[in-house]
Amino acid sequence: MAFEKKEIERKFRVMNFSHELIPADSTSVIILQTYLVCEGPGERRVRHTYGWHSPSTFHYTEKLPTGESGTRIEQERKIDFAEYQSLFRERDKALLTIWKTRHSFSFEGKTLELDVFRGELHGLVMLEIELQHRNEEVTLPPGWKLIEVTDHPLYKNHALAKRGKKPRASYWLSSIWKTVSDLFYRYTAGD
Repeated sequence: MAFEKKEIERKFRVMNFSHELIPADSTSVIILQTYLVCEGPGERRVRHTYGWHSPSTFHYTEKLPTGESGTRIEQERKIDFAEYQSLFRERDKALLTIWKTRHSFSFEGKTLELDVFRGELHGLVMLEIELQHRNEEVTLPPGWKLIEVTDHPLYKNHALAKRGKKPRASYWLSSIWKTVSDLFYRYTAGD
């Protein structure tokens, strides 16, 4: 697969998300994004996208780092369901399949993508803006509390797929409670 497209984007974490922030004219789709086993510095993934008013589509994507802030080389192609199934068998089982609802809308001449994560990443909301060049000025929606995470390694989707697989806080709390309960029982039973 030849790499042709340079992807330049800025990414922000939305700190004050509510459904009222989603513009009425946005287009919404559900995305299931699964990372495949990959040797080397790049990423491989398959994506299943579907919406309430649109049929399912499937894509295969490869991305390579460039060393430039917010910039990667990307090659993406549409695939059919049979190829999706075949590639899906190469999934990296150590990573979470990312499940999110994407709301796309126009603002100040740009297309913004608001990703509301589901499943193990529930509560995380990200805003992405694709740019033509790195130093392009960006106007953000007023009233949104945003933290730029473009260069933060923990907010790349591949890293989120790793983070989502770690045990949740409730697991650790239940483990701690069990340990405390066991110690208390041993201490009081010894009297």
